[in-house]
Amino acid sequence: MGETARILEAIAQIWPRGSDLFGADWPGIRTQLLEKFGKIARQEESEESALDAMLALLEGHPEAYADVVESLSPATIQEKGSLKPLPGRQGHVPTASQFICPEGDYEWVQRIVGQRVPFCPAHHLPLIEKPSDAEGR
Repeated sequence: MGETARILEAIAQIWPRGSDLFGADWPGIRTQLLEKFGKIARQEESEESALDAMLALLEGHPEAYADVVESLSPATIQEKGSLKPLPGRQGHVPTASQFICPEGDYEWVQRIVGQRVPFCPAHHLPLIEKPSDAEGR
């Protein structure tokens, strides 16, 4: 996954908590973020310019910005003298990864390893990985 896709996915991950993270500012910020996602999807604006604008919106809301930065931080797999488990879920390996729109009305299944995850056709948001049944409980 490229750096731009990682940043867009990190921003999309905060979507379900938008009202909590941004309060009364969420409707306006949501509209601005959707506009930038759309411009990237339609290639009307450079990815770099759109990402800069999106991150600038988040900087005024420290908790949201911290969530995005934390999502982008590489996990330490091994520290000196100790072995740590790999990050991520352990257990059953699914046959196909499932992704959903943060708005919750579109699902997509990645049937080929390495296949690029598309944007939601209705909202132009990057799709996020669907939580497994065990996580949703």
